[in-house]
Amino acid sequence: MVGVAASEQTPQRFPPWSHALLIAGIGFILILPCFGTGFLTYDDTVHVKTAPQADNADLGAILTPAANSTYFPVTLLSYSLDELLFKGWMPGVLGSWAPGVRLMNAVYHAAAALVLWRVLLLLNLSQLQSLFIATVFAGHPLACETVCWISERKNALAALFGFAAIWAWLRLGAKSRSGTQAALFRLASTAGFYTLALLSKPSALGLLPVLIVLDLFDAPNGLEAGTPTRWKPSPSWLGVIVRSIPLAVVSLIVIQVNLAGHERTLVSPPGGSMFTAALTDLEILARYLYNLVLPVALSAAYYVAPVTSLADARVWGFGALLAVLVWLSLRLSARPRMAALGWLWFFGALGPSLNFIALTNLMQDRYLYLSTPGFFIVVAEVAAGLARKWQTGISAPLRIAAPSYIALLAALGLVRGGVWESEFQIFNDAVEKQPQSSFAQNGLGTGYAQAWHMVSKRGGSHPKNEEQASLFHKKWIEHWRLSIEAPDADRNLFYSMMCNRVAEEELAIGHEREAEHFWSLGAYPPANRPDEPDARSKCLARLSGLRLAEGKIDEATTKANEAIAANPRDSSLLARANASLALAKQKRSAGDEDAALRLIDSARRDLQAITQVSKFYADARKLLDNAVFAQIAPKN
Repeated sequence: MVGVAASEQTPQRFPPWSHALLIAGIGFILILPCFGTGFLTYDDTVHVKTAPQADNADLGAILTPAANSTYFPVTLLSYSLDELLFKGWMPGVLGSWAPGVRLMNAVYHAAAALVLWRVLLLLNLSQLQSLFIATVFAGHPLACETVCWISERKNALAALFGFAAIWAWLRLGAKSRSGTQAALFRLASTAGFYTLALLSKPSALGLLPVLIVLDLFDAPNGLEAGTPTRWKPSPSWLGVIVRSIPLAVVSLIVIQVNLAGHERTLVSPPGGSMFTAALTDLEILARYLYNLVLPVALSAAYYVAPVTSLADARVWGFGALLAVLVWLSLRLSARPRMAALGWLWFFGALGPSLNFIALTNLMQDRYLYLSTPGFFIVVAEVAAGLARKWQTGISAPLRIAAPSYIALLAALGLVRGGVWESEFQIFNDAVEKQPQSSFAQNGLGTGYAQAWHMVSKRGGSHPKNEEQASLFHKKWIEHWRLSIEAPDADRNLFYSMMCNRVAEEELAIGHEREAEHFWSLGAYPPANRPDEPDARSKCLARLSGLRLAEGKIDEATTKANEAIAANPRDSSLLARANASLALAKQKRSAGDEDAALRLIDSARRDLQAITQVSKFYADARKLLDNAVFAQIAPKN
């Protein structure tokens, strides 16, 4: 099946519409286990609530970039359409309108696969090769993260519009040779679809290199077996550059907006530099290829140990593996140019998700979504080359192997889709497969926290409820502690928040030194990681209280001032007021009345600034009114 080259097509036993039905239908298998699930607390509600209400949509708000947010207005508009279609009636039938949103994810995914199919045919891949690649893309378990997770709607839309841009470039290419007007229409159509892809998800930037490579190879004609594996002649490059300028300008604008919005989640490259990021990415690329070929260990979170130097054996091991795979595939493929295109598609579409501009997660299943077709173009061309070389000796096994492989992927996809029924299942699976991942441990702890909250909310003093609540609470803190202690905790976005919560629990059971340890970790987290000013402020305020209880007033004052500098929240204001009053008593005892009065006045201002709705308000009022404050306050 996959091994039949374009020049060796045989008469089709089924009409092309059956191919389209298979491609469109196989992706829906992925959502079958999780279709009836409600919105996940893992980002779903945040993304859907960000979209304007369907009956009161504010188009201006949706098109305006928000601070600390990825800019994907096309995706938000699609959520508004879902709300219009499903929110009015589906909750009464299924308990939530989330199944409708998830169904539309599958619809967009199927549409992307169909457009990809047409792209592959335009590239002069055979009907059977095109069917194989598009069906693998549609049914691959890696796509579960895009289809089953409502928040990743943006991935499916980026593929739909991005593949449409490639289709327009190829489909209108022949017509563009007939005149300037046709060439401009081709460029405008491609740029329009590409812009929609970027406004769905900025990682669609990875398809820009694919479009440029198609132009450089003069696709589709320049990809045939008779042509050498090289670019267009250099005199033609000027035209390629000129045609790329509009796409590059759009890319720069959208990426600039998104870099500003992603500022909070940007961290240092793995290993500390662009060079070490490239070295680390060698292992990541090799692991991605394994997951594409044999997706049996997929996870919502992965642990990757950064490579810090060329002395690391992984550089040479994974580097050699990748080099051999590329070289061997080019030697064995029926059309080396087509295989080269496949590899450039794979690496190019992955480019924005590699770690030169690093986010907190070094490796994710969804990052492979746009790259998947490129790798399987290589597979199809190698199979065609082997079939041509050995003729009937391998063609028959390939015709059995290809549908068997697709059936295997569909079965694995069905299993993988079941993981996406709840946040607990997602991260329980991740911890089993990647226990060293801080993100996985954090997610599972959060799942236990939600379960504890539900049991506690249920109330009652039944022993079974109390036992269950106690177990969930214990597991919650245990996994958050493991997350803090994980080797990649320095990349965790919620590090200081978890430190504060774990410290609170340690203090509650009388482990004061342990509590101090975790508050210190949260107050002074690893360098070059996303800042959590609110959580750091809480940790510093609690450290100030501990120092004050030990009689270390100067240290308590320093910590309180640091807490205010991090975030002048009510807990830090109260901490500074307490430290100021203790220091005022000390100053008065030493005879420095002026300093004492200044400190008392500062404490009064801090206490009066604490808001009435704050849980610290009662403590602030009590402190203002109690005998100690009255004793050291100036007489009226």
